[in-house]
Amino acid sequence: QELQDARQALGRAAEEQKQSQAMVEEAQRKHQEAVFSGEAMQSELAETSRKLQETLKECETLQQQLQSASEDAQQRGQAIEEKASAASQLQQRVAVLEQELEGERSAAAKALEEQVARSVAERQE
Repeated sequence: QELQDARQALGRAAEEQKQSQAMVEEAQRKHQEAVFSGEAMQSELAETSRKLQETLKECETLQQQLQSASEDAQQRGQAIEEKASAASQLQQRVAVLEQELEGERSAAAKALEEQVARSVAERQE
């Protein structure tokens, strides 16, 4: 009877050992899967980080280009304003010269009329 009990106990122990071994193997598989998954995530994170760095550099380059274009546009706008101001001053000067010229024409015409009148009067005498 004791021998029978010992064999049964040994059988149960062997079965428990198999179950324990299976559990250990399952745990090792899961651990390995987790390691692989973690490595894959780490690799993916590194790739994402690299892409973000590239995007950041592109954004910085675009920002510099925009800044440069903005400064260029500002300078052009200022140059246009200066030219417009100079053109306005020139128009005012032309208007003044036209008035002066009109005054001189009027005076010359008046003087010519007076001279013609004197000349006619002298001839009549």
